[in-house]
Amino acid sequence: MKRFLGLAVFFFLFSSGITLAATLDELNNPLLRKNEWRFDPEVEFNYLQDDARSHTFASTGEHSELNYYSFSLQPDAYYGISNNLQLSVTTNLILPYQYDYFTYLDTGATDAYAKYRTDYANLITEELKWRPNQAWEFHFTPQQVFLKSDAHTLAFTSSTGLNTKSRMSGYVFTTGATWLSDPKPGNRTTNNRADLDGLVGSLLDKKQVEVNLDIMYSWLRQAANYSIEPVPAPIVADQTAAKDNTFSLSVNPDLNFGILDNLELDTGADVTIPKLAYGKTHSYAYSSSVAGLVESVGTDKDYALCDYSLFALLKHRVHPQLQLYVRGDYDYSRTRSEERTDTYLNGVLSGTTDGSSTTTYKTLSATLGLYWISKPKKQGRPLAPDLDGLKRPLLEKRQVRLDLSFKAWRNRFKYSNSSSFQQNAFTINTQVTYGLVDTLQGYLSCQITTPNTEKIENGTSIYRYIDRLIPVIGAGLTYRPNQSFEFFIQASVTPEEDTKTESYTGSILYGTDYDYIKESSVNVGATMLW
Repeated sequence: MKRFLGLAVFFFLFSSGITLAATLDELNNPLLRKNEWRFDPEVEFNYLQDDARSHTFASTGEHSELNYYSFSLQPDAYYGISNNLQLSVTTNLILPYQYDYFTYLDTGATDAYAKYRTDYANLITEELKWRPNQAWEFHFTPQQVFLKSDAHTLAFTSSTGLNTKSRMSGYVFTTGATWLSDPKPGNRTTNNRADLDGLVGSLLDKKQVEVNLDIMYSWLRQAANYSIEPVPAPIVADQTAAKDNTFSLSVNPDLNFGILDNLELDTGADVTIPKLAYGKTHSYAYSSSVAGLVESVGTDKDYALCDYSLFALLKHRVHPQLQLYVRGDYDYSRTRSEERTDTYLNGVLSGTTDGSSTTTYKTLSATLGLYWISKPKKQGRPLAPDLDGLKRPLLEKRQVRLDLSFKAWRNRFKYSNSSSFQQNAFTINTQVTYGLVDTLQGYLSCQITTPNTEKIENGTSIYRYIDRLIPVIGAGLTYRPNQSFEFFIQASVTPEEDTKTESYTGSILYGTDYDYIKESSVNVGATMLW
């Protein structure tokens, strides 16, 4: 047994592989040439169907229905200002859509419905990327976020509705640099060949180092207004307004090191220093019962006392056609919330309520995976900023690629009021890609999340969430007739995601909820280069 383990370690560390000399062009794809354009238009359609049922032993059961669908446009443009300077503008525009949510009692009567409408949502990202040589790269990436949505909820039993108008906007600025030591083109990697270098990416040379550093600042603001219609007696008028601002600054250092020519270690972190969310809520109601104005002014602050994530990734090119990897991730966040509410009666302070809480979040995951391809026959050609170089080459005719990964993860929340939440699960991802012809390839994929039990404890109350096996099935085609045009279509579907929730008081089962979700999406897009 010891001899077998020794041979396995020797094979893992010293098995022969292609010498993977690396440049920034090989690691991160080349930039566009001067005055060269690239345009990527894409349309996405999403559909979700939700049927939830509940049975509480102390009351009448009910079930709810939701049918939701949305379209989004994602036109992206890239321009080569010079041979080493590139500008890109990417957008995600969600078109206006509306959906309804109904709740029915076991008696067959409609209890309530909610009508939601999103008028406008857009995320615009600009990036200026400068690569003066194969050792250095710099980028500046600003983002703008816009969102507008309205909702109207009506309870049939009381004929009282709640109108909600929400607006969100903000900015995110990211700047960063990449440095690569001793960049040298590889004798067999500077090509657009359908091998692991071309399809997955080159590894660093032995003792070669790559350092990345990004600094990101974000400022998001959100405003919402709530009103009840018609206003129930004895309230004459009612209105609530809320405003929130979130500020954060984060640093993302990454260090990658070539242990051997076919063995690479990547490490990185994401540290937020610090994050502050500040919100204010003002509500008022003219009440006939108190003969005047009742006002409530609330202030809340959220502080990120500690917020960071770490990862380590080990990649090994066991064979020119096989690459293995193992990855570990750890996220930790500790947030303190402070709340204060002042109540006024006809302009006179009548009471103040203060409260605070602390939340701790931890997640730990480990992933094992591999890439395997059948042997390519063509020798390839020099690396260039064409579609093969910018987006990776397609498989050759009858060539096969297999992507396989297994991930185990655990989430845990802990609240200062002694309540906690824990979730454990495993996820398996499989994708098989096949070259139908040299210009057309297709894939089939399947993601399976194993059943898991989530548990929330809050004093004497316990909530258990039990999931069934959750499959996500995908398929896609990519057609690239030449190095200037590509068309693709992708689809995914979740046949049914079943969740059962059990609530306990002490050891006594109080109620059971069932949730059945079906979800699907379709993406159609193209890439044009000229």
